[in-house]
Amino acid sequence: MLTLTPDAAEAVRAIAAASPEVPDDSGLRIRRREADAGLELKMVEDPEVDDQVVEEEGARVFVDAELAPDLDDKVLDAAVVGDRVQFTLTEQA
Repeated sequence: MLTLTPDAAEAVRAIAAASPEVPDDSGLRIRRREADAGLELKMVEDPEVDDQVVEEEGARVFVDAELAPDLDDKVLDAAVVGDRVQFTLTEQA
């Protein structure tokens, strides 16, 4: 199952708190973009029915059911770059 670094959990919590269109207990949803092979990350109120839900350190991440097997051995990390948050995926140790 996807895991989060403390920095990623902090970033997800901060984005949720700063997003007025969604409640504070919302989550970051990760899914494949339809147009290309990239990933889309978006704050949403609730997971889709089949999403894998990852909850760590007060952060909620919803992984699309079709994508979840590809992220089972990954770690989501985050870093602040300028005024934006950059998320990265790496292999679990």
